[in-house]
This record gives sequence, structure tokens and C-alpha cells, in this order.
Amino acid sequence: LEIGAGLGEHLGPGGVTWLLLSSIGDAAGWLDALRLQGYAVQTAATRNIVSETLALFRVSRNDRL
Repeated sequence: LEIGAGLGEHLGPGGVTWLLLSSIGDAAGWLDALRLQGYAVQTAATRNIVSETLALFRVSRNDRL
């Protein structure tokens, strides 16, 4: 997964991006890839819709690394 590639060039200190993922896809894989690249990921909201769950994630630089 190339998720997060180049993201650091667009996020300044304290900057965030929002990522909406579905339970139908590989959400864990996307989030693990971001964490491995040093991003902090927090669940902001979830919503069950018929046959899937949508989750909104707050992604930011993990400046503590």
C-alpha cells in the first residue's frame, strides 16, 4: 500500500488529514501502513450502514517519533 506516500509533504506541524474507510475493504491494512510510516491514527466516528461500517479517522504526524 502506498497510502501515506507524500502525505508528510502536505502536512505541516499540527496538520491533520481525514480518512474515510469501509469495513468492506482492508481498513486495518491501510491504518497499519500509516502507523508504520510514523503517523498517529485516531478513530473520530463510526456509522453502521446496512451491510458495512464506515469509519472516519484523523491522521496526523506523530512528532513524538
